[in-house]
Amino acid sequence: MTPRHQERGSAVIEALVAALIVAATVGVGFDTIRGGAARVRGLDERARAMLVAESQLAGVGSVVPASAGVTRGVDGAFTWSIEVGHFDDGGSLELNEVTVRVSDGEGRRPLATLSTLRLAG
Repeated sequence: MTPRHQERGSAVIEALVAALIVAATVGVGFDTIRGGAARVRGLDERARAMLVAESQLAGVGSVVPASAGVTRGVDGAFTWSIEVGHFDDGGSLELNEVTVRVSDGEGRRPLATLSTLRLAG
């Protein structure tokens, strides 16, 4: 082989290596962007679930009975449950603990939970 022929072969190998590096970089960048978008969608879903939880908690006593028990329902793509039970603080106040849980549509994945104390009665 002549030296000029060897240089041409080296240039082809260098070009292939450069193309592989570019392809790997683009692939990693794409995966990073796709993963970031999935995280943003998950955060948005949790934020909407928190709004549903706050809304349901605000309705305890006026829309949903504040007596001991569990109430369940659906709000758009979310299922929710409100659990009201007696809370013993060892004091003279009669308190109920109110817990609201919001899950995805199938009720498998919890997305938001809020708890508070309310005066019984």
